[in-house]
Amino acid sequence: MRLLLRVIFSFGLGITCCERLAAQSSSPLDSLLHIVQADSHDSATADALYELAIEFLATDLAQADSFADLSLTLSREIRYGIGEAKALGAKAYAQQDGGNYLKALESYEASKQVSLRIRDSIGIQQMEQNIGTVHAQMGNYPLALEHFLSALRISRFMRDEYGEANALSTIGSIHKEQHEFDLALRNYADARRLFEKTGNTTGMAAVDN
Repeated sequence: MRLLLRVIFSFGLGITCCERLAAQSSSPLDSLLHIVQADSHDSATADALYELAIEFLATDLAQADSFADLSLTLSREIRYGIGEAKALGAKAYAQQDGGNYLKALESYEASKQVSLRIRDSIGIQQMEQNIGTVHAQMGNYPLALEHFLSALRISRFMRDEYGEANALSTIGSIHKEQHEFDLALRNYADARRLFEKTGNTTGMAAVDN
């Protein structure tokens, strides 16, 4: 099934890890590692650790998880809510990509709860979408649909056409999996219209396939 996806060690150990990576790194990792090695306990460092986690998601899930945990620990220490929510989301993505779906659901839900606490509508929408995707991967289509519909409502409330298109596309995929082809085609068509409006050719191609 084609689904469009939107998007721990102690701090001291993380610095050691960064020093080890510095010898083999190149831009854009250099600037991120420079920020982390400065050992400043602030939101910029938490963000850099999060970006390092994202950088390693495609190549080293364990390393990505380590940086996500470091970002999470620091964000909690300095009471940086957005950083905490992002770090939990990165950790969940690594768990999801590694096939640990139950842990991924826990982490995505924790990220959503932080976003609710700090009233971050974008974060809530993204986590609803991600939670729905994990349920879909597990074959829990009714639960997946419930979360995708929630993501759709939030996207429309925010007037986020990309988020709306993404939600509609995944809703279409759920209907397709349940052999509800008329509903699937309707949602795919609505998604394609919005992808075309926003110039998202990747989204258009995914819906067309």
